[in-house]
Amino acid sequence: MTILLKIWLALFFSVLAIVAYAEDSCSRSSSLADVCCVDGTPHALESGVGYYAFCKISGISGSADCPPDWTYQPDYGGDGGQCIRGLSTRYGEGSGELTVIDSITAFNTCPTGNRETVGDMPLPCGSAEAVSSLCCVDPAFTLPSGAYMHFMCMASKDGITAEECPNGWLHQGEHNQCMSFAPHVSSLSRCGASAQPTGKCFEPVHGQGCTSYIHMDSYEQYGVQGGSTTLAECAAAVKELDGKQGCRGRYFFFEESGYCNCPTDDCTDAINSNAGGPGQLYEFRTGDCSFSGFGECKSSLCTSSGNDCFAPDNEVATCSGGYVPLYTDTGGSYKCCALSGVPSNYQCDASYCTSFANDCYAPGTEAATCSGGYEPFYTDTAGNYNYKCCALS
Repeated sequence: MTILLKIWLALFFSVLAIVAYAEDSCSRSSSLADVCCVDGTPHALESGVGYYAFCKISGISGSADCPPDWTYQPDYGGDGGQCIRGLSTRYGEGSGELTVIDSITAFNTCPTGNRETVGDMPLPCGSAEAVSSLCCVDPAFTLPSGAYMHFMCMASKDGITAEECPNGWLHQGEHNQCMSFAPHVSSLSRCGASAQPTGKCFEPVHGQGCTSYIHMDSYEQYGVQGGSTTLAECAAAVKELDGKQGCRGRYFFFEESGYCNCPTDDCTDAINSNAGGPGQLYEFRTGDCSFSGFGECKSSLCTSSGNDCFAPDNEVATCSGGYVPLYTDTGGSYKCCALSGVPSNYQCDASYCTSFANDCYAPGTEAATCSGGYEPFYTDTAGNYNYKCCALS
């Protein structure tokens, strides 16, 4: 073998090694870089091209057949009516007609075996489970007979050419767009708050520790924010991360200061190390760890200026549908949540309230906060803002 050929092969395999492949399966917690994956090599997002994703229910006869908060479009393209909505992601339920893709720089390569190709139309994610997760619906909604759901990824620009399309996407020049289609499904996933445990599905572990952790401090990456995470939110986030990024989700470590950590080892040490601060190691129990939403929260019900779930300074946080605004930080971000009361398997203690004056009262832009892994539950209708600090008993 010649020296030049050896050099060429070395370069070839080094390039293969750094190709960014999408995850083997997709869900609402996946990056949009994986959800809208491409053929061949990753596709860099280009300036001047708009990138979007949206859920679609086809075979609809009227607006009454659409789930709440979805947009009805009658006789779209001669194929009958349809309902559309943005994707559900780790940041909350879908809202609006489209999800704008502007937080990533490239679409990753679809992994081998994780999508099929029909003609020149790749199927992102490639599974019914991915579609139902990304396109969850209101719990009361039933898919009409003959209707089906899927989602699409789209690149749009006036005069867009086939060469500007992400690799393998279908070029639709007459519509100034390129499209990638997920498979059709008839099974539905129900929207809710970020998953919370319905029972005591984890318990403290003593005399045992882990040596290394993923510090889940970033809301953008993990759906929880370091310093303000509750015990239940940490458990749910670790369940979601289990098996990804090296997270071994049999255990999790919750710091007293509101930080969440997923171990990357089997936790066989006698002492706990490198979690970041004092706290408790927990182990998930088997058989009774059912996660489902309570105190349902919907970003689509925010009615502040711009419907953006952001009400800083003197702007009032408001919600529609009888939901209550719950501030998630001190800067004005909030979510709209149902008043479902405190679950029966939770105990409350006012001494854990950490709002101003520790008075379990958080009006205006003040955030309802708790210490010790307790989480806030509003106990009044919108406008009074009394709350309780509760935790699994």
